[in-house]
Amino acid sequence: FFHPNLAHGTVMYRVRGLPWAEKYARDTGRAGARYPWQTAASGKIASLANANEIHIVGDVALSMWQYYAATHNSTWLKEHGLPNLRATAAFFAGWAASNADGTYSLNGTQGPDEFHSGDDSCYVNAAARLNLRTAANFSTTYGLETPANWTKIADNVRLPFDSARQMHLEYAEWTDTMKAKQADTIMLSYPLGVEMPVDVRRNDLNYYANH
Repeated sequence: FFHPNLAHGTVMYRVRGLPWAEKYARDTGRAGARYPWQTAASGKIASLANANEIHIVGDVALSMWQYYAATHNSTWLKEHGLPNLRATAAFFAGWAASNADGTYSLNGTQGPDEFHSGDDSCYVNAAARLNLRTAANFSTTYGLETPANWTKIADNVRLPFDSARQMHLEYAEWTDTMKAKQADTIMLSYPLGVEMPVDVRRNDLNYYANH
């Protein structure tokens, strides 16, 4: 936000890597663009490690949105950012599974906390939700077709929540005996911008600081 000229190289690296991300998605039977955890200078996949850390796809999409928010460069958005946002949104829409209660789940994923994998990672799902909404909104702005399920998934994706303690669970299978490797669920507030009461934000921070 303060030095978008420096960020330009980073986001354009991801833009140039989009064809490789689309190939990786196809090679793994997925839709859209799947950015791998480790890439080479060209953007080509460099390692098959951490394949379930699909939060990186949402992180790349977040960088596209943040760069536009900092620059308001609509030409860049239309030519570079939006194709990336649409491709990554298609990936998440394809991964999402519908539940009997009308909600959606992203199962078998890993957030930034590399100690754990499971279903409905709060971070992964929130990043996917932001990606889907941003892609849908900008697509409408520029008159591009928007799959109806993008907004539907974004509005109904699960974020595991402990109502008794008023705090988010890192993912569906989280228990109090677990330890987090690094910041994960507390990043719902920033940079993902998930709206929540101040008390919930505080509870999340205090709980995971102790884990």
